[in-house]
Amino acid sequence: MEVGSGSTSGNTKVIRRQNLKPKLLIVDDEPEIREIVREVLNEHFEIIEAANGKEAINQAQRSLPDLILMDIMMPEMDGIAATDSIRSLASTRHIPILMLTAANTKDYRIRAFDFGADHFIGKPFDFEELTVRLLSVYKRSRQMNQPVKKEIFFVNLELNFDAKELKIDHVRIEMSPVEYDIVRLLVLNRETLVTRAQIIEEVWKSKEAPDRVMDAHIVSIRKKLSGFKGTIKTVYGSGYILRAE
Repeated sequence: MEVGSGSTSGNTKVIRRQNLKPKLLIVDDEPEIREIVREVLNEHFEIIEAANGKEAINQAQRSLPDLILMDIMMPEMDGIAATDSIRSLASTRHIPILMLTAANTKDYRIRAFDFGADHFIGKPFDFEELTVRLLSVYKRSRQMNQPVKKEIFFVNLELNFDAKELKIDHVRIEMSPVEYDIVRLLVLNRETLVTRAQIIEEVWKSKEAPDRVMDAHIVSIRKKLSGFKGTIKTVYGSGYILRAE
């Protein structure tokens, strides 16, 4: 919602956006699904809607949402084709897109990723996980657009990006490059869910999760961060959250 306020000259009005919640575009051909998702997410997001891929492209260009939650199987234009079009436009290619679909198969996931999807959420879905996932993606998107920091301090943990160095209580912790990259991702998204898929994509640069390898790294990281005055919380089936105690 926008309202006008008086300006310093003539009859010109300055338009300010009152609703400071991030803007989410929900794209699904089933009105019932859009209504349910809207009711669940309305507390955290300003909701706009589209019923198919063509409407999604128009809405994305017109409204420039912060996030898009896109169904795959829709009439007129499916979600994958719409994602491809949105990624091809300079004004919208930066918008994170989460695919929401009942076609939760490996082939669909790979095809969706190839055409520019950022994340994949299968139907039926858990509303709490959906909310956390969307907020996490939004936070990461905002952070990527912020000036790069050289250091981050969180509780008694210090991360130096230039030196690729981690300290706890000013004492350097020896870590492998992969361990450092995982901790860096957790620190950048502290107090927010980081999914296993995100870790795979950003650390291993892959779409397939080496589960045992990742689990081994998390165990090692927890041991090395034993002096950290916080915790790496496991969200079973989803990922991890770096939290202060």
